[in-house]
Amino acid sequence: MWRPIAFITNPIKANIELPIKIGSNFQLRKATINEIKVIKNHIAPLFAGAIMNQNPYEQFYKRKGDNESVGTLKNLDSNDLRYFVVELENLGGLNLIQDNPLDALQIASYLTNAELKFDITFYTPKIVTIQHNSLHKQTNNLKYLMFDHYEFNSSDFDELTQTYTVVSKYFHSDDFLTRALLIYRLLQESPDYHDYINLNYFALLEMLVTSRPGINDPSILKQLKVKTKDILDLEGFELNFNKYFEESSENNIWNKLYNYRSCLAHGSAVNFEKEQKKLRSQEIVFKFLKTLLKKIFKSFIFNRDKAIVIKSGL
Repeated sequence: MWRPIAFITNPIKANIELPIKIGSNFQLRKATINEIKVIKNHIAPLFAGAIMNQNPYEQFYKRKGDNESVGTLKNLDSNDLRYFVVELENLGGLNLIQDNPLDALQIASYLTNAELKFDITFYTPKIVTIQHNSLHKQTNNLKYLMFDHYEFNSSDFDELTQTYTVVSKYFHSDDFLTRALLIYRLLQESPDYHDYINLNYFALLEMLVTSRPGINDPSILKQLKVKTKDILDLEGFELNFNKYFEESSENNIWNKLYNYRSCLAHGSAVNFEKEQKKLRSQEIVFKFLKTLLKKIFKSFIFNRDKAIVIKSGL
């Protein structure tokens, strides 16, 4: 008997005993032989035309030494194929178009280190839903770049289940957080055009952290400098500017970031060789903002009432 499953499209190596439950609606496990056949029928065309005969769920990239660009693809043992799924359980009575628990699980996963992607859902072997943008983005990367398998362990599982529990609590019941989480999901499933994503990341950061300033209220930039840190403090997170940017004061980096944001918003040229040299590149800003937003979201959803007070304050 077929059970509804969502296939995890980013390759992982599960260093955890399976199967294992995630909340009341999911079970993380390896795919069965029959499920693998159905999955392969759908993913095989996605890798057609690759540079080599690749299958990231049946092969891994073995590097030679420390050079990431030198290595060979090795076939996995037949008992160690990397087809993992989450089985959907207890779906009776749910409107899967408007109230699909997989939506909350995917959003929660995007906030974790593992970022598991559930891009193909098989309700039956012939009734299938596909997140086309996300799947195309994922397979396009796997097709032309050497790939690794993320080692999913018990701490990743704990992070996913804890985040999913809180996301489920607010998703569709809190309008503000639902809108913010849906925007974040959309950005994760969009192509990585860094300037475009960065501008939207800035907009989402302002949405989460700032309030609309009145005549005598602090500017958006001043609010970002203070409130971002205060919300991060709720979970003990840090900004870690020095991990991404050239050494400088927090105040100066914030000024550079906001100037970069303004250039994007108003169509001005950005020069990372001169004015924005401290920020290094748009790719670095992209990595910083994505990491920052994950921290902000977690601080917010685990401490909603306190975060709302900080956001609304002057």
